Amino acid sequence: FHILQSGQQGDVTRIVSGCKDSEVEELKEIFADEYATMAPGRFHLHFTPDYSRIHGRPFKYYNKPYGVRHWMENKMGFSPNDGVNDGSQHKQNNND
Repeated sequence: FHILQSGQQGDVTRIVSGCKDSEVEELKEIFADEYATMAPGRFHLHFTPDYSRIHGRPFKYYNKPYGVRHWMENKMGFSPNDGVNDGSQHKQNNND
């Protein structure tokens, strides 16, 4: 596992999005058997909903940014986006 070879000292969290309940249990078992034992207490799993269909048509790449946001809000304590970074600062003002 490269993270151990790199000398990185902090925790590592794998964010998993969109699994069925049966897959969650299987991944937890694999993780406990193969990863968590390498550095007890440093490796973590975080499961998120499936974000691949949030804008209509399936697009699996939404899982990464929305999964990270879910982890940050639910495990790290960050506040949900209140519109400050929603892109509105880039909209043109038609009153100019």
